[in-house]
Amino acid sequence: MAITACCHIVSPMTALFVGILAGIVHNVAYDRLNEKTVFGRIIDDPVGAIPVHGACGILGTLCVVLGDPAKLKLSFFPQLGVQVLGIFTCAIFAILISILVFTVLHRTLGLEISPMQEKKGETI
Repeated sequence: MAITACCHIVSPMTALFVGILAGIVHNVAYDRLNEKTVFGRIIDDPVGAIPVHGACGILGTLCVVLGDPAKLKLSFFPQLGVQVLGIFTCAIFAILISILVFTVLHRTLGLEISPMQEKKGETI
């Protein structure tokens, strides 16, 4: 996931570096996420989607500045600022849409099933 944002401007060696760094970032984020709660609830992310798309996506967006300077429209620090602005914009959008969708789902269909339904393998 981390190479997606910068694949068009980095060299193969830089891509390898981004991939190795993304593997480390993913593992650290996954371990930290499993220890956290939000609003008193444990975060349930058994497939690691948040570390892959969140943490590694942020890393990849920041790694755009590691690309070929001739292919970048701006110099290092202005480009870094653009990338950080993009990260914040996407994060705010994702958080607001998630709150909206999960609030609607919680009030209409519900988001939880009973332990007995879970044991039987039933769905909502």
